[in-house]
Amino acid sequence: MIQSAPQGEFSRGWKVILAAGLGVGAGSTGLPFYTFGVFVGPMAAEFGWSRSEITLGSFFLSLGTFLLAPFMGALVDRIGARRIGIASLAGLSLGYILLTLIVSSKLTWYLAWFLVAILGSGTAAMVWTKIVVLWFTHARGLALAITLVGTGVAGAIGPVLVNMLILNYGWRGGFIGMAAATCIGVLPIVIGLFYPPPAADANLETDAGSTSQAASAFGLSFRAALRRADFWRLGIGFFLVSLGVAAGIVHLVPLMVDRGLTRESAASIAGFLGLSVISGRLACGYLVDRFNAPRIAAGFLLVPAFGSVALIFAGADPVLLMAGALAIGLAAGAEVDLIAFLASRQFGLIEFGSILGVQLSLFGAGAALGPFALGLIRDMTGGYETGLGIFAGLYVLGAALILGLGPALRPGAAHSSDPVAIEKSP
Repeated sequence: MIQSAPQGEFSRGWKVILAAGLGVGAGSTGLPFYTFGVFVGPMAAEFGWSRSEITLGSFFLSLGTFLLAPFMGALVDRIGARRIGIASLAGLSLGYILLTLIVSSKLTWYLAWFLVAILGSGTAAMVWTKIVVLWFTHARGLALAITLVGTGVAGAIGPVLVNMLILNYGWRGGFIGMAAATCIGVLPIVIGLFYPPPAADANLETDAGSTSQAASAFGLSFRAALRRADFWRLGIGFFLVSLGVAAGIVHLVPLMVDRGLTRESAASIAGFLGLSVISGRLACGYLVDRFNAPRIAAGFLLVPAFGSVALIFAGADPVLLMAGALAIGLAAGAEVDLIAFLASRQFGLIEFGSILGVQLSLFGAGAALGPFALGLIRDMTGGYETGLGIFAGLYVLGAALILGLGPALRPGAAHSSDPVAIEKSP
């Protein structure tokens, strides 16, 4: 029986998806981000810090993505994603240990999170997706979605498990558990399975990070992409969306505690956000392979606007709180894989790492600013309602920008009038 092209790709590349999914789930945009809210209560209880002061730590975590993503993307193009991913997972584990050792004031809290960001800067999505897009062409959207389900798994089980560790061993025990899960549970699998395709295949990364000159390897240079309006439309659109999604994820547990729920109940509801991330990723990945990708993206990015409204009026109603969490999770599930898919669609794969690095830098800027901004508004107004209303409007604006993206890049079509574009052919 002859396999279809997508089936053949999955039969060859499933091990890479497994390793990349675990890597991105344990990475700096996965486990530490989705569990950050669980640490807010214990840190406030021990040190007496405010919500905005504590959640400013997540700003420094995301700041690492903002500052280092362009550099890391270029490095991926030059020396390869495998080496960077392995080294950064080990560094991220070390960062968690540093959190338990040096935190004694707000300054050291922020410094520790910035060190986590630096040490784990090579665990962001651009590293894991770099090799995945080289293995998959016909089912690239679904492959990226399955890979990035790793963050959904982290969001689904991370808050519950880490909260259990905190209840039994304190907040330091939570970070030690995260270090063990990353270094002992994930790193060996990545070492064993995360490889680029054979050099004989088309459009593939070698151990040195280069790309073979195959017919399917076409795209814009990094400089040419920067000159495209779609580059900035994509980046600004997801910057606006990431402001609200990151804020919603980090503040979901504290918001529910404010409304009268116990921290255990809030963490359980937050777990549904992770399940929604998984559903959003898979549904979005399936749809963008088959239908107009910008329209699918805009639809997914509008959902959290309704979720924000649900959270505004939810009070302590667990049904409405869960609906808000699910809506935010759908967008969180779609955003990073949409950035990777749309970047490959609009600009090609020749300098994919560098292009995606800048896109994730803009995304990281929004993720850094959003939680702090919502915490500050909450401290100023006494509640989350005003901030949630503002972010609902930003979701709509971001979705409109993505909807305006131009047609997909085709081999040869973008190059005749663009002297700095790159196309490789036999």
